[in-house]
Amino acid sequence: MNRFNPNFYANLEDDSAMIQAAVDAAAETGETVTIPRHNERTGEDIWMITHAVRLHTGSVVCLDNCILRQADGMFENIFINSNHGTPEGFTREGRQYDIRIYGLGNATLDGGNHNGLTETTAKEPGRPPVMVNCMFDFLNCERIYIDNLRITNQRYWSMVFHYCSYGHISNIDYYAPHLTPNQDGIDLRTGCAHFIIENITGCTGDDTVALTCLRSRYDEDIAGAEYNDAIHHVIIRNISSNTPCSLVRLLNHRGKLIYNIIIENIMETSEKEAGHSRGAGFAEMDPMREKWRGGAVVRIGENFYYGDGAKATVDETFNVTVRNVSGRMRTAVRATNALSNAVFDNIQVYGEGGTAVFFGEGEMKNISISNIGYPLCHAPRPSDDNRTENFFNQQPKQRDPIPDRKLSAVYFKETNAENIIVRDVYASDKLTSVFGGNGHVTLKAENIVRMSKDVPLFDPDLTVEKMEMDEF
Repeated sequence: MNRFNPNFYANLEDDSAMIQAAVDAAAETGETVTIPRHNERTGEDIWMITHAVRLHTGSVVCLDNCILRQADGMFENIFINSNHGTPEGFTREGRQYDIRIYGLGNATLDGGNHNGLTETTAKEPGRPPVMVNCMFDFLNCERIYIDNLRITNQRYWSMVFHYCSYGHISNIDYYAPHLTPNQDGIDLRTGCAHFIIENITGCTGDDTVALTCLRSRYDEDIAGAEYNDAIHHVIIRNISSNTPCSLVRLLNHRGKLIYNIIIENIMETSEKEAGHSRGAGFAEMDPMREKWRGGAVVRIGENFYYGDGAKATVDETFNVTVRNVSGRMRTAVRATNALSNAVFDNIQVYGEGGTAVFFGEGEMKNISISNIGYPLCHAPRPSDDNRTENFFNQQPKQRDPIPDRKLSAVYFKETNAENIIVRDVYASDKLTSVFGGNGHVTLKAENIVRMSKDVPLFDPDLTVEKMEMDEF
């Protein structure tokens, strides 16, 4: 046994100390730390994390078919970069590099029994910040690689990054069935750029992937490093998950930017499908799924983010591409508040799904929408009504039918929308119109196919100004 195996330190007081000793030894030589399945100190096949393992520049950790679990009653991350929380960690000189964690076999991180710390209880005197419940928490790092892990029952977000760049997060499978608030999967926060997030599966209790560029608790401390505080140049692809919230969410306020984002191959995977009898025999991955009606597969923007104020403008959320989206939530793609220079392509609604593209209150400019599809067996819920949409992700699943409801393929709710181009729509006969809503809309539409001529092209409440196009 070598000193880069935590079992080399079986004489130490706890599992966290054993792993930390191996990580520190490896930092001297650049070797890989391998955490095996069997823990020789306890004689069990599990490692209990009582203190966060602090990773150094160049740290490589292999989880070899092992299980790491956050200990009961503890308020600690599992992995954190070693400069996090230190004065050096807020400087350019203290930036850390080349941190890699990967799994072999069925490597699993488990949140264990929840410790009662939430966003609400964290405000109580003497409580630590809720971020300590994240499994991974990285600040001011570059070139981070996390791959091939099973994550179960995270206590809060499973992994969060602040002011980090050039990250690659891949092959993560979740099981977190909405049993505690805010069980997000992967969160990029203020100042993150050049990330690839791909091949994410399973079940999360909140947003599976979230890019939230908001006021940060680290803004003041790290201001001297003069980093760009935008989220930009991020690719999110191959997300196949089940959640009562959103599979992918983008949000920015207070003058901070989100731009140059590609979101592709996003598929909701809740098993039961009302629109097809062969789906009736499948069990739900999330046992709480029957309680909620999911919000949006992809969600961009927000008007009422907890009173944070200073909403984003169209020159602060821009250059966003969303393509190959499939789902049966109330909305497939939802944009609210502000968005410009965006592309939505190949949006497929199935089962009980409602609106393909929903624009909420705000300003939308220069957006191209193409290839919207509904299947022949489309069976939307009689309680889904575009007029009742608000800023919440999830609504109670069992609601009373609305006889005069409005349900459109593309809907504008009090939207100022300019230069919207819509092409190649195959509209369900269960819709009340192809285009609906209100606000000021300039639109060019072509190749709109209606499954039934009883479905009008425009709802009578919607006033649309035809957009002039240059012809060549």
